[in-house]
Amino acid sequence: MYALGENAGPVWGAENVIKKHLGPDPNLQLRKFANCAGLQNLGATCYMNSLIQCLYMNPNFRKGIYSWTNNEQNLEKSVCFQLQLLFGFLQCGKKKFYSPDKLTELLNIKTCIQQDAQEFCSLFLSYLEERMKKSQDPFVSRFIKEEFCGEYVDIVTCKKCNSSSERKSTFYEMVLHVQNQKTLKKSFETYLEIENLTDENRYDCEKCKSLEEASKKTALISLPPVINIQLLRFIFDKKTSQKKKLTDPIEFPMELDMNPYIDHESFSNPQPPEYFKYQLSAVLLHLGPSAHGGHYVVHLRDPSYNVWFKFDDQEVKQLELTEVGLEGIKKESAKSNPGVISSTNAYMLIYTRVGHLSHFDTEPPDSVRSIVELENTQLQKEIDTFNMKFKEEKDRLAEIKKMYDELFFEIAVKPEQRECNWISTQWLRKWISGVEKPIDNSPITCRHGGLDPMKRNQAKRIQPSAWNTLFSKYQGGPPLNQNSGCRECLVTMCLDKLSDTAKEKKKTEMIRESRKTPDSNNYFYVARAWIDQFREKRSNLPENANGRLVCAHEDIKINYANQCDKISPIVWEYILEDYPSSTEIPKGTKPCQVCEAEAAEIRKKNIEEEEVKSTIRYQFANLNKTVKFDIANTHAGRHYLISKDWYESWKQYLDKKNELPPDNLDNSIFISEGFLCYDPSEEHVFAFISAEDWVALKHIYGETNDIYVDKKIEKVLLENNSHKKGHGTVHKDVPRLEYFPGISALEIEKRRFQEGERRKNFENEVVYVVTIDNKARRSMRIALKGAAQITTSATTTLEFFKLQICEEIYVPPLLQKLYFNDGVLEDLSKTLQEYGISAGDSVKLEILSEDEVSNVDVFESYQTARSNPEEGFKGSHLQGSPTNEATSEEWTCLACSFSHNTNDTKICCSCGHDSDYWACKKCTFLNPNTSSTCNICESTKT
Repeated sequence: MYALGENAGPVWGAENVIKKHLGPDPNLQLRKFANCAGLQNLGATCYMNSLIQCLYMNPNFRKGIYSWTNNEQNLEKSVCFQLQLLFGFLQCGKKKFYSPDKLTELLNIKTCIQQDAQEFCSLFLSYLEERMKKSQDPFVSRFIKEEFCGEYVDIVTCKKCNSSSERKSTFYEMVLHVQNQKTLKKSFETYLEIENLTDENRYDCEKCKSLEEASKKTALISLPPVINIQLLRFIFDKKTSQKKKLTDPIEFPMELDMNPYIDHESFSNPQPPEYFKYQLSAVLLHLGPSAHGGHYVVHLRDPSYNVWFKFDDQEVKQLELTEVGLEGIKKESAKSNPGVISSTNAYMLIYTRVGHLSHFDTEPPDSVRSIVELENTQLQKEIDTFNMKFKEEKDRLAEIKKMYDELFFEIAVKPEQRECNWISTQWLRKWISGVEKPIDNSPITCRHGGLDPMKRNQAKRIQPSAWNTLFSKYQGGPPLNQNSGCRECLVTMCLDKLSDTAKEKKKTEMIRESRKTPDSNNYFYVARAWIDQFREKRSNLPENANGRLVCAHEDIKINYANQCDKISPIVWEYILEDYPSSTEIPKGTKPCQVCEAEAAEIRKKNIEEEEVKSTIRYQFANLNKTVKFDIANTHAGRHYLISKDWYESWKQYLDKKNELPPDNLDNSIFISEGFLCYDPSEEHVFAFISAEDWVALKHIYGETNDIYVDKKIEKVLLENNSHKKGHGTVHKDVPRLEYFPGISALEIEKRRFQEGERRKNFENEVVYVVTIDNKARRSMRIALKGAAQITTSATTTLEFFKLQICEEIYVPPLLQKLYFNDGVLEDLSKTLQEYGISAGDSVKLEILSEDEVSNVDVFESYQTARSNPEEGFKGSHLQGSPTNEATSEEWTCLACSFSHNTNDTKICCSCGHDSDYWACKKCTFLNPNTSSTCNICESTKT
């Protein structure tokens, strides 16, 4: 009763195995924490999940959402109702996470695109506030503003007349710099510091009626109960014209005292100092080095229990106080400063006024609670059903185990005991694993109905009492005892054993015989490869021992003896018994006559071909040396031009064996409109030969157009300026060249242009990639290895070209730095044609080390180069109507001033910027239209 799976089956109490058999366990859907649940990531919606969790964890905001009453006929189409329902599930549901798919669907948000969490926060709150304002309930219509809205005043003071002007504004979030700030305190001071308006930025003073120097300061005059601080981690890099993430660490406190930052004199409603004390409620973190990707998580304080949680999409985890805000940072590198957190990933901070959230009781409305309770009931029903089945299965298996334990010591049969019963091992194994079916001994019975002696290894011998116990419970059969063995099968098995023994003995004898040298007058040929496997007792040998010696004409191949061993007739007869389809090759067998005739014909042709080559080599002995035309050293007379490519193939034909002769001569490709369209001085195009060689070549390789140059010597009278011979005139021999056909500069230029265009607009042609030493100086770069040949096209982008290189030489695209004409290829969206790369050109490759690409800057340049122009939430209902509702209007790109005569697209055709941005007049930064102040210099939108 061993080795039957008794240690693996669920009989032995492995509950996880039982549950696996029962299917998915609904108990695993239950949440761990009472009023906390995760949100499913629908692709790239971690930013949205984090913000929704922040809003949900604010009881006052939750109460406002719950208090909204439906004025819409179709609840399923209402964003406010779906948010109510989602909050209801998070608060009162039983599952560990829920899906926000209804919200994304109704808001028309693209779930596969990572968006900016701060932008979503601003747009989503604006969207909700617009709808809440329509409520008749004063609390509902104002709770968002009262919860998040503060007020500040910009005060500009003229330095000439000391007059001041004030402008009040509201804010729902405070955008603070992190670059070079180090602490939140320093960020606040930078935000509120006095700015001097000078030079071209002078103040237009109404009292002075002129532009004057002035000072400008911002004063906080009203603070909301909940302060949303957005840290400016993503900035615009002017060098790359792309968004970039800053990883500057910033320290922020668990308790924030806003008293130092308040202008108490201007404060609209004086309050005691305790009123301006806040405690940290949420830290939203962006993980990853790139501004175009990464992952958002949020650390939230539950005001009900004053406990911190981490929300990472579906996962919810309780945090120690020392873990808050430290996501993505090694614990040993975190500063041990009590009450202060330092983070390089903190992206948004939420502070709540002390005591503000301590007295809000929130319960979902009845319409929401009924839906939540219905789903809870359904889940509980599934859990109860599963648990009941699990208990029944566990009890059933416990009974099997109990029976096993009872049978274990009595089931075994002693070796000397004759009385027994046989049972199928297969059935026993299934029974131990928990399968209760009638006993099935058919796998161990023979065709005569008895115990098959060949299958005894698939059966177990057990005590008759154990058999009776099992049989009385499960029935089945057939019963097999000590007398059930099949005598007929036993006799057959014994005879087969004897026969197999005799066969093995005979085979061993024949193998030994095959190694002996046979009688030289009486032997057979057998293929050496086959007989070697036969001697090694290999199985599945080819049916025809001499199959590889048979030619296409069903006869014996020529030179077959070189591939054979000689064996005696007795060994061959033995082989024929087991492999009767083998081709017999006795001593003296002649090979295929057809094959011999074909071989003789080939030998004859080779001899004739070699004789022809020898004659040509002798006839054109000097041709190998006179292919380059040197005007100074070549004798006068006529010289003919032939194709350099044809000449090289002709030389190869003469120098190598089995090389095919070249095609006939064809000079017509060099002539257009009766003129030469190639410059004769192009050495890679032409070879020069004598008139005699030209006539001979045409005789052998066919007539074609004559192209020649006549070198003539003319006597020219020149002034003698030599001091040795005095002044006067002398005659000098000057060579003059005349070409036939004549040279047409126009045709040459036309042909070169067409060839250049073909190379520029190439398709499926080779571009060479040469690896260079990345340790050498740029001017001293040397090639390493051979050039890789990449078959590509002019329209291939640099991104895809890098992938082609990776497939050829296994260098990841991120480790490739490419150069062409001493310039670095960086823009992955550009094509090879845009870089000026043509067919046959060489691109240099510098292979970077992993250390060189591990820094943020290199990673950013790769990410931003391949990123498309950002569209943000364009097309979603957070920004009004979808983009397909365009009208035909002219607009000008604020980034590059390119004019567009249609409004069908909001993306600039010239520079790729989005028209839904406004350009700051002070620093020229492009800001989203939803921002009222510049994200860089904080200038007001005008």
